Amino acid sequence: MIRWLTLSCLVFLFSAAFGTSAEAGRRQYSDTDWNVILLDNCGMPVPSARSGEPSVEWFAQAGDRKLKFVLDPGDVGRCSSDSRRRHGAPYWERAELRQLKMMSYDAPFEIRFSAQFLEGFTNGRETFFQLHGWTHACTAAPLVMLKSHHGSLRLELLQGVVENGSPLGGAPYRGQLRPVSMERLLIRDLVGAEHVFRSRLSMKGGYGVFSLWIDDRLMVDEVPFTYQSCVTPRIKLGIYRPGGDANRRSVLLIDDVWVRSGALDE
Repeated sequence: MIRWLTLSCLVFLFSAAFGTSAEAGRRQYSDTDWNVILLDNCGMPVPSARSGEPSVEWFAQAGDRKLKFVLDPGDVGRCSSDSRRRHGAPYWERAELRQLKMMSYDAPFEIRFSAQFLEGFTNGRETFFQLHGWTHACTAAPLVMLKSHHGSLRLELLQGVVENGSPLGGAPYRGQLRPVSMERLLIRDLVGAEHVFRSRLSMKGGYGVFSLWIDDRLMVDEVPFTYQSCVTPRIKLGIYRPGGDANRRSVLLIDDVWVRSGALDE
């Protein structure tokens, strides 16, 4: 018994030191410069279809640890919907983690992370950040998506949610993600360097506003969006895109993941 307890303690300490642990068969990822735990909720990591590299792994760079995401053509995601034809794609490719805990939106909150695009991101609708609200009790659409679309950065916000049907008898509608107008930014101009993405949100009564900074440059300021009242927001980070023969390999580093709420300073 003492020997078993000693081994268990060593496993726990090893996991804590390297920022990866497991709960009910799901790996968790965090680091000393994060205040968020990311969770493998769809069977990651797996070997990439072409290179054999893990889809998610820790990566050392200049004495710092970052999460590395690798997605090759044919890397069909392990979430239940990824193997189905939907939204114009025969299947969906995914190397992605989600936040372990859901966020409260009683007060304004801010999300910050750093991203380094090492390779690719020339495909269509290639998402690297989501603010999702889906649960088993709430089949909500994503509220926010940041993605590369054929090499250009694109922000999409959820619009048009109708919860209880319209006065004219229309059915409830969970809304649609729509692109937001902003300064054009090419992914090729971001490749190689680390960039800080910071967003600020306020949500109340089915309506919210969203602001985005990249490297302290304001890109959009308090753009409105809608959401279902049942949502419980949490972030997703990694690579998620429609599958197809024309896709190319993409590699992404993520670090410094923070979420904070309450009184927020500029």
